[in-house]
Amino acid sequence: MDKKLKQEAADENTSGERLQELSEINEHLAAIVAQNPATPPQLLAKLDSNPNKNIRKSLAQNPNTPIKLLWQLEIDFPQYLASNPALSILLLENPDLVEEIPIETLINILKYEQVPTLLLDFASKQSDKKMALSMLMNSKTSLEQLYNLFKLFDEASELYNINTKEYHNAWEVLYSIDYHVSWGL
Repeated sequence: MDKKLKQEAADENTSGERLQELSEINEHLAAIVAQNPATPPQLLAKLDSNPNKNIRKSLAQNPNTPIKLLWQLEIDFPQYLASNPALSILLLENPDLVEEIPIETLINILKYEQVPTLLLDFASKQSDKKMALSMLMNSKTSLEQLYNLFKLFDEASELYNINTKEYHNAWEVLYSIDYHVSWGL
């Protein structure tokens, strides 16, 4: 493949129209265009229709990818969403955005060290068993966040699970987590 085309696809000064042209040449160039932070959001959304794994992985890493598309890409690429610089910026600009994150997305990205601290803070105040497990799997979870989590479990003798519509004893939930974590001992 032409080295000049690759450089043009990666260049942040390349116009959106030219990036679209390059993305239509082949999937390798499309993946480079999908990684370019100057690629317009509309083109990134269009590239999402391509099933190529490298293109979709690049979309998950691109800070210009529309947020709703990022939530969808998380299913296949949670580690890339967790490390996408746009996530931290969006959360700083709009802290309420955390409430819009699909619960399964949040549970998945809480496991990764790259996850923004704001998400760990939010999760440490939730009474969701899977969130607690994800936080315990993340070595970045701070002592303060763990304290919040344990305090929450201590205060609530029973927790209500919205999905199953059942009540669970809070300490039983916390103890059961131990069976799902490899502590590396």
